[in-house]
Parts: sequence; structure tokens; C-alpha cells
Amino acid sequence: MFLCVVLSTQGQSTLDLAGGIGLSGPMLSTSYQFHPKWSVGSSVSYLHLKGATQTILSGQSVNISAFLNFVQLGFFGKYHPMAEYDSHEFGKKSFFIARNSFYLKSGVFLRNKPVLTISSTFSEPLKVGDLTLTPDQTGKVDVFLMTGNIMAYAGMGLTLATPIKRFKIGMEAGSFYHGKPKVVMEASGALQHNSRNQEQLQRNLSFIQILPQIQIDFIYELKKFKSNQIK
Repeated sequence: MFLCVVLSTQGQSTLDLAGGIGLSGPMLSTSYQFHPKWSVGSSVSYLHLKGATQTILSGQSVNISAFLNFVQLGFFGKYHPMAEYDSHEFGKKSFFIARNSFYLKSGVFLRNKPVLTISSTFSEPLKVGDLTLTPDQTGKVDVFLMTGNIMAYAGMGLTLATPIKRFKIGMEAGSFYHGKPKVVMEASGALQHNSRNQEQLQRNLSFIQILPQIQIDFIYELKKFKSNQIK
């Protein structure tokens, strides 16, 4: 789940507050645009996912549940490659006005407890020859997919003005890079020997090194600052 801010691109240097929603969950962020082409900011988001389903495996009904819960903190910078600015004289000082809302974004994000837990167990008694095992006797298999706590981020976005003064809407898409995940498998009961498949599962899931990010932000311009024009 992941958080990001869209900064103001019109007027002098601005301080913005944004709330939004994305694949990293609900988010809150702030950003400071100190130049028509540059801004910096920070964000925090929270994601809590819990779900369950049922499927058929080898003619047997299997319950599968998944759980993911984390808080994410990020620090980022934005570059507006096509921004333009005009100077406006106010006494002896000049100020800039940014005109372009497209931006490129990069940053570093931190996640606590980035672990996806997937549990599976038979929902009905399992027959093995003349032997019948209850779900408790059959046991269960838990798979823990752990990604890195520190992630690099790269993305791009667009900030759009609205008819409401000081309010903007931002849209962004990007990717987190967290490196190869670590897989841990634990099994109990009659299924305990499945834990030997951990190494194979680790190889099969090693390609999951990038997580996508899509988000929408609702931005409020908190304050404008008069800044010297930078050429």
C-alpha cells in the first residue's frame, strides 16, 4: 500500500497537503515546490488486506486465506521536465509561476512487516485408502512471502486543476523495487512434509521483485511562499 503527494504547479513556491488512495492503501502526504521544475515531499500510507476463498484440489475442497498488513513511509522528489516560468516583479524581488503539471517522481520508501501470509487447509475429511483424516489431523500449510523493508520507487504523474480554488486532483503510476523476496513455508499434521518444497517455491517466486503502484490524490494548497526566481 503507498503514498504520494502531488504538488502545486501554479503560483509561487507552494506547500500542499494531499489525501488519496492507491494500491498501497489510503495515504496522506505533503509536498513543497521550491522551483517550477523541482519539489520534495513525504508520505505515509496504510494497507490492511484479509481475504479467504475455497477451491478444489485433486477432488478435495481446500480453504485458502491471505493476510497482509503494513505501514509505509516515503520520501521523494519530483521533476517537472516541461515546466515553464515567468518572472513577475514585486518591488526588488521576482517570483516564478510554473505552468506544467506533468512530473517524474523518484524516492525511497520504508515498509514495516511487509509479509504476505497465505494459509491453506482441507475443509473436509481427507480419505487416504481406508484411513479418514479430519481437517485437524490433515493439518495446514502456511506460506510467508517477505519483501524488503526498503524500496526504491520511480513513477510519473499528472496534476489537474479543479474549479474549486486551491484544490487539485493528481494521478500517478509507478513501480517499487524491493529485490528478491524471501519465502518461508511451514506445514503441520499430515501435510508437514510439504515444507520440503520451500526451496522450489523460493525459486518459483524469485521473479517478484517489482510491485506496481497506481494512485489518485486529492490535493489542497496550504500556503504560497514568495521565492526568488531561479534560472
